[in-house]
Amino acid sequence: MNQDKLIKHKLSDVVILTLFAILSNDNEWSEIEAFGIKKEKWLRNYLELENGVPSDDTIRIIISNIDSRYFHEIVIKFTTIM
Repeated sequence: MNQDKLIKHKLSDVVILTLFAILSNDNEWSEIEAFGIKKEKWLRNYLELENGVPSDDTIRIIISNIDSRYFHEIVIKFTTIM
């Protein structure tokens, strides 16, 4: 089976959505999804969201599988350009 067909969301979209939500004090997986739904129009200025806002389960699985050292590095880079 081609694994590419299972991928519905870009990693960068999920990571940046999560960062924006956390900056808005939405820290639970369901809150991050709700933030994405509420702010979807605005988020599309920065993210592709080709298949819409990922579900809270998708966000949790993706973020939980990122090496925490790498994620920390992404956050630091992100905050320095903001």
